[in-house]
Amino acid sequence: MRAILLGSLLSFGLAQAETVEWIAEGAVTSTGGVFGEAGIAVDEVVSVSFTYEDDAGFNPLKLITFPGFEEDRDYYDGVNLAMKVVIGERTWEGMVETGTPGRPETLFFRRGVFTDRLDPLVREEESGVFSSFPLSHEDGKDSVGIKFLGSFVFSESAISADVISPVELTSAIGTITTGGDALGFSLSIASIEVREIFPDPIVPELEIVGGEESVTLAWASVVDQRYQLQMSSTLEADDWMTIETRDGNGELIDIVRARAAETVFYRLLQE
Repeated sequence: MRAILLGSLLSFGLAQAETVEWIAEGAVTSTGGVFGEAGIAVDEVVSVSFTYEDDAGFNPLKLITFPGFEEDRDYYDGVNLAMKVVIGERTWEGMVETGTPGRPETLFFRRGVFTDRLDPLVREEESGVFSSFPLSHEDGKDSVGIKFLGSFVFSESAISADVISPVELTSAIGTITTGGDALGFSLSIASIEVREIFPDPIVPELEIVGGEESVTLAWASVVDQRYQLQMSSTLEADDWMTIETRDGNGELIDIVRARAAETVFYRLLQE
């Protein structure tokens, strides 16, 4: 009997890169140069958001354990720092995928006995790229940065969302600069939210091509993902059997199997 071949697709235990998102609101505290000339006023509302990868590579700048603990780090390798600042109808938006080690740091972190600190900085001269930068000078020295200070805000896992305590922050101030001109703003501590976000999983399509005596099952694989190809004759939950387990290599994976005499169903599980 000719088999009818159906493919179904599921994913489970999907491991995704973890991204940390900060959002906050505040107000303009100072304007200078082109910012003041453009009519941006003190006390005007500012909305800020930025994201980064919490497993970014870093340089250990300083580690002191005596007489008091203090640790400095510069996160820059694969940090994917993206920052957005909105004031009125103007939006400043830029990102750094991988920064340049050394000062000024792309994402500076300090954990100490008395003061914790986190400074995200998107700067053209430090591999920053801006998709929107109103009122920019032509000298290529645009930047957007924020300084967060607090007491016992971070634990050993540093910049992960689940160890950050926004209520322990004591101040948050930011600047937008272009050339020698600067706009300053402060953020309300009560408005700061920190959370972990997960991108939508990339789910591969299982292609099934049947022949007279065999069937070919193929899918585009992703590096560092593992796949289980399963088969069932009933679609019952306890009737699925794993027939192949493959590690993704970034290339097409194809498996040829003898055609079954009865109707069978295939599905692909991505770990």
